[in-house]
Amino acid sequence: MILIIDDNKDLANIYGKFFTLAGHEVSVAYGGEEGIAKAKEQKPDVILCDIAMAGLNGYTVAQRL
Repeated sequence: MILIIDDNKDLANIYGKFFTLAGHEVSVAYGGEEGIAKAKEQKPDVILCDIAMAGLNGYTVAQRL
């Protein structure tokens, strides 16, 4: 499963659709806190995380995970 974390909802949805069409199971989170919660709950195989998010940036998300 791939978890996409991005505060740009349009871009996150495009990435999600792309990977879904490629045959992957995808989950999308629209911010750092939501992404951390989903990662802990869903245990994804891969996380694609935006670095320059408002609020929690990608570096902080990575540290917390």
